[in-house]
Amino acid sequence: MTYLTIALSIYILIESFVAVVRLPPGIRHQFCCKVKYVAAIAASSAYIWYAATSEDVAVQWVVFISSSTLAWFVWPRMVYRVKVIMEALRELDEWAARGH
Repeated sequence: MTYLTIALSIYILIESFVAVVRLPPGIRHQFCCKVKYVAAIAASSAYIWYAATSEDVAVQWVVFISSSTLAWFVWPRMVYRVKVIMEALRELDEWAARGH
């Protein structure tokens, strides 16, 4: 469970960092999005620390459930990314089928 929690937290950390970097600067309505992703980065860092240092099983379960819940928050970004990749592959297949 410790390794799964750390893996989920690393996934959250990477996806949230990418989200913060890709948001356009200077737009006021995007401030809430940035705050959410910065909070996700902080939480995932704390989850990694607690998962690595805590020996109490109850604490490990709470950290695992919390990181799983936070992963569902970040999940739509991953689903969107997979859709974009699948669309690009489909376009590449169509391009190759035309004989290019």
